[in-house]
Amino acid sequence: MLDLAYYLPSGGDLDAEAWLQSHLEGRFARAFATKAEAVPYLGNGGAGYLECYAIPVSLWPEIIELARS
Repeated sequence: MLDLAYYLPSGGDLDAEAWLQSHLEGRFARAFATKAEAVPYLGNGGAGYLECYAIPVSLWPEIIELARS
């Protein structure tokens, strides 16, 4: 997941990230079926592949606004 959210200095980062991910996973398919499939794109052994979603480019502005909300 490309995280474009702004986190307040007071904390709550984990809660904000979980909120954003719950909204994305309810609407979009995962971008990678396996960790190994993600390695060429993410490096680092594919870490974080469960946070990647296949989001049509036309919806990116909407997702950016959601992340900033």
